[in-house]
Amino acid sequence: KEVIAPKKKAKEPCEEEVAQMKAMQKQIKEMNDTELPQLAAERDQLLSRIGNLVDPEVPISKDEDQDNLVVAVQPAPVEAESPEFKLPCPLGILQYTPPTTPETKKYLTHDDLLWRIGGYEPVRGQQVAGHRGYFL
Repeated sequence: KEVIAPKKKAKEPCEEEVAQMKAMQKQIKEMNDTELPQLAAERDQLLSRIGNLVDPEVPISKDEDQDNLVVAVQPAPVEAESPEFKLPCPLGILQYTPPTTPETKKYLTHDDLLWRIGGYEPVRGQQVAGHRGYFL
């Protein structure tokens, strides 16, 4: 385009450039049909050798309940006032009562929890996406 268009506007001969462009297009089509699937398969095979990259600080364990440390619980449960409730502690040992709504004494739903931490915007989401839309 950058070579052929100016030559055509100037009414100069450009048959050589047009032939070169057509040869390139043919070469690209052949590569897409033959080489590309082979290269994609080779890429996928090599990518399958790469595992999940894990931060060096992540503990290696066979029992997540015993080795995962709970550092904080929000909102603080009633049990946090007792001397036995100490953080950080392993997840398997941690015993506490999840928060409930004051009116119904039922456990909070995910949108109630999001609302409490300011991570939920239902009005803006409904304005953008319509009924049942929300932003996190």
